[in-house]
Amino acid sequence: MPGISPNRSSAAQLAGLAFSIALSATAAGILRNLVEQRKPAVAVINVAGPIQGGDGPARPFGATGAYSGRIVRWLQKAQKDPMATAVVMRVNSPGGEVTASDEIYNEIIRTRRVYGKKVVASFGGLAASGGYYLASACDRILANKNTLTGSIGVLSVVPNLEELLQKVGVRANVFKSGAMKDASLGLYPMTDEAKQVWQAMVDEAYQQFVEVVAEGRQIPEDRVRELADGRVYTGKQAKGLGLVDDFGDLNEAIDEAARMSDIPLPPRVIEYRAPRLLPMLMGSFSAPFELSIESFLGLQRFPTLQYLYLG
Repeated sequence: MPGISPNRSSAAQLAGLAFSIALSATAAGILRNLVEQRKPAVAVINVAGPIQGGDGPARPFGATGAYSGRIVRWLQKAQKDPMATAVVMRVNSPGGEVTASDEIYNEIIRTRRVYGKKVVASFGGLAASGGYYLASACDRILANKNTLTGSIGVLSVVPNLEELLQKVGVRANVFKSGAMKDASLGLYPMTDEAKQVWQAMVDEAYQQFVEVVAEGRQIPEDRVRELADGRVYTGKQAKGLGLVDDFGDLNEAIDEAARMSDIPLPPRVIEYRAPRLLPMLMGSFSAPFELSIESFLGLQRFPTLQYLYLG
């Protein structure tokens, strides 16, 4: 029976050696990752786009925005992660719904007070109204000199579609249990009484905004009211007014959060992201397509209170 040739034996030995080296390198990489994951880290949470309630659309090409349900879950994930000892809220938003902004604000407060984690806000190009509202819950705020921020105030739009409906020949019969039940329906002009009721709700939300800024920034309420006429400020102006603490980009905000939490520099960073494309595509198959006159006209079907900068 012929023996195994030397060339074939050497090739087998080289293949075995290569496999052992690859296996060792893989094991070393896994070990490094395990060691790295045991290091303290700064969690980065993005608040990008209009602030809205809920978890966001099922379709990958639906409306984009900062959805409070998703952001609150990310904060809760950071709260429960013992290695995430600090959080950076990266804000690039014109603000949005009052309730959604407040939900994120409250979870930031909880992250700080219940879990003892430092939270730093990092402003991008725009961090206005609801974006500034939630940042008031943070330990520190860093902005670019050219960031547009502020816009402390409340907005609510109740459309009057009466003339439009008349032109297209649409009429409606409304049956209601009380005088205010259709106050914001939009089929006809609001009564003076309805306007007073709606304005009172706007004023209440405005007072809440003022109190949040006064508490978070340690500025007297009277002074906050002077600043809170709805205007935006540049980052440079905001720093001079005490609305932000310092200038800096995202990396500087991460380093600031690390220093506040005694994490060695450069810190490990954990970034929470929106669902990837494939799961969203799978979800989109079961999501029905909807078209309404409100979406066609770019109107909200149900008027709400907004901490929103419109430009």
